[in-house]
Amino acid sequence: MKNILIVDDEKDIRDLIRIRFETETDFSIQVAEDGDEAIALVKEKEPDLIIMDVLMPNLDGLTTLKEINKITPKQIPVIIVTGKAAMLEEAFRLEGAKDFMIKPIDAKQVVKKAKELLGV
Repeated sequence: MKNILIVDDEKDIRDLIRIRFETETDFSIQVAEDGDEAIALVKEKEPDLIIMDVLMPNLDGLTTLKEINKITPKQIPVIIVTGKAAMLEEAFRLEGAKDFMIKPIDAKQVVKKAKELLGV
């Protein structure tokens, strides 16, 4: 079973994506509301894919991704979802992000992209 980590400080966004995954897949879903919580969850159970916001309290998405890359032996595919323009896209891609989606997002498209990246 694939393990997905959803990281977003907006509860509505976390819930929207989580519910879509729960209704369309048999993936295990973890959620984090900030970068610190995400890093702790990655240490606990390395996810197969991360869906992450950019602007969050404590650690922003780019810093969080850099920290995750330091603690994991493999590069975890990451889909960035953000309300900000794609100005940061290249920085995230350099850290291994596989896709970059602008909010408001279509949760169905997020699930579709996750399945593509995971080969399922």
